[in-house]
Amino acid sequence: YEPEAEASPVLTDRFTVPLLSRPADLVDVDDANRPSGMDPYLAFARPAPDGLAEYFDRGAIERGALAGKGLEIAWLADKVDAFFIHVQGAARLKMTDGRLCRVTYAAKSGQRFTGPGKVLSELGEIPLAKVTMQSIRAWFRAHPDRVDEILWQNRSYIFFREAAV
Repeated sequence: YEPEAEASPVLTDRFTVPLLSRPADLVDVDDANRPSGMDPYLAFARPAPDGLAEYFDRGAIERGALAGKGLEIAWLADKVDAFFIHVQGAARLKMTDGRLCRVTYAAKSGQRFTGPGKVLSELGEIPLAKVTMQSIRAWFRAHPDRVDEILWQNRSYIFFREAAV
C-alpha cells in the first residue's frame, strides 16, 4: 500500500505541512560512534560540542527546528495525511502543478515510534480492539485541536527523498 495525496511544490495558505528531505547534519549512529549513555536504539543523531546528541524529535521539527534549511520536498494540506505517509514510508503525490511525484524513505530522526492508536487507546479515547487507520482518522477529524498533542507523543520523524514514479 502506498498512499496518494494532493501536494504543492511550494508553501501556500492551503498547503502548509512539509515533507522534508534528510538534513545534512543527520549522522548515522552505530556501536563504533555511539556516545556512552546514548540510547542504544538510536540509529541517528546530530553533531554537538561534546560529540553526538539525540536528533530533534517530531514535536521540535514540526515547531520549526529545521525551518529555513530548504529541506521541503513538497507541502501537504493535512497533518494527519502527512503522518500516515510517514508511517508508510512512501507516497505518490499529485502536485498542484500537474506533475505526479513519488517520495520514499531516506532516514529518520532516530527516536522510537509510538503509534497514535496506542496513545488514543491508553487515553481511553478508542478501545484497542477498535483501533484502525480509519478510526484514528475519524478521531482526529472530531478532535482537530488535539492532533499535535497525540502525534507529538510519537517522537520519531521520517525524512524522504524523491523517487521514480
